[in-house]
Amino acid sequence: MRCPLRNRNITPSRCLLCDYFGGFKNQGVLCYKANRWIPYEIIRRPI
Repeated sequence: MRCPLRNRNITPSRCLLCDYFGGFKNQGVLCYKANRWIPYEIIRRPI
């Protein structure tokens, strides 16, 4: 998912460290910086 603050792809766990983090919601995060819900997908690696 693309972070509007860093302008690069990040994982949702990095949002927890961000001042603009608003919480998780339906496979996405709420970002106050972007003023919207940012969707994300969990990329699974084959075992």
